Amino acid sequence: MIDDPARASRVVADAIHLANSGRRGPVVVGLPEDIIEEAYPGEIASPFALSRGAVSDDDIRVITEALSSADRPLIFEGGQGWSQDAADVWQRFAEAHQIPVLNDMRSSDKIHFDSPANAGWLGAARNEDTAQLLEDADVLLLVGAKLWDKPTDNYSLRQGLNRTNIVISTDADQLATSGAITHHVLADPSIAAQELGRIDLTNKPDTSEWFTRARALHEDFSSIPPADERFPELPEGTVDMYAVMEELTARLDESALVTYGAGNHCFWPQRFFPTRRFPSMLATRLGAMGYSIASAMAAKLADPQRTVVAFTGDGELMMNGQELVTAVRYNTPMLVVLVDNELYGTIRANQEKTSPGRVSGTQLVNPDSAEWARSMGAWAETVERNEEVPGTIERAFQKLDDGHVVLLHAKVDQDHATPEGSAEA
Repeated sequence: MIDDPARASRVVADAIHLANSGRRGPVVVGLPEDIIEEAYPGEIASPFALSRGAVSDDDIRVITEALSSADRPLIFEGGQGWSQDAADVWQRFAEAHQIPVLNDMRSSDKIHFDSPANAGWLGAARNEDTAQLLEDADVLLLVGAKLWDKPTDNYSLRQGLNRTNIVISTDADQLATSGAITHHVLADPSIAAQELGRIDLTNKPDTSEWFTRARALHEDFSSIPPADERFPELPEGTVDMYAVMEELTARLDESALVTYGAGNHCFWPQRFFPTRRFPSMLATRLGAMGYSIASAMAAKLADPQRTVVAFTGDGELMMNGQELVTAVRYNTPMLVVLVDNELYGTIRANQEKTSPGRVSGTQLVNPDSAEWARSMGAWAETVERNEEVPGTIERAFQKLDDGHVVLLHAKVDQDHATPEGSAEA
């Protein structure tokens, strides 16, 4: 709270420092009405220096000894403090020593989509076999990530006080963490990446079988199944999202970036969108609807050369979809994939799970979303049959290349709105 005009700059400097320290996050600065019109009489405070932590000799010894004795080592990445260079170093380390890497929920852009070390992700839409890797690992190295409720299925995974869990994070508090913390390295992933060369794993056990199996599980799960293994015959006027994802991902370049908010539609990009650069996945972890289009617009403005794809559901589109007009106004060409099942799908699923036969307020009556988008200046087209998918997506990418904001309206059946086998954790 700024209660004295003379302290205004110092309070702002404190707020910025706090926002960027430890577990980074938002800070609110209160500005009372009787202060806001006052002149600031002081000097501008310089930014406070930030600490990103450090890795000690003892930290190196603990990590080396743990990994040198592990038959089933596992890295769990996530959180803050990453860069492309840091992601590359950690990926090379994991590949060289055959240590599988699990990604935190909606954080699958640190390890290259095609890397042999990439073993998938935890949290919503994850694979049951991938979750089992977390249980089976004899040494878990958490890099920027924590075992919060989503990756642990509401704290049911990785329990026990005798598990070996080594944490690398600038979050000194480590609140709401499942299981034990054996050792805590107070450093962010980028700082720790600079010290990986000091870890000597010359005598570690052969982990090739564990490494290969973890990758095979994820490769199978993240591969779009052939046409004869997809959904059975769909109702008239609905499209198979597998077909949409197949055509879409085939046209993406190495720089492609995806954004999404909350809802069952998020399962599709989380599972099948190829993340090959950092950052290439922008998504909320706490179920905030309305994030997809706004974040896609911000990403495109920040890096105009990248291909930006936003996935949204019909329910989420109603939150901030009107920002399409802002994207048009600021010449922000991006592709919006609307997965329309005329339903608040995630909420409906929870209703059916907890109160069978008593669903309420989750069925939607939607407008013509393509016509709505066109009214705001976007190029838009609706796809309702599988045979329309290749041509529609080809036209969408042509319009995107021509500088248009594009909305692809995919109408899907309510019973086939998520990929089969995706676990709602």
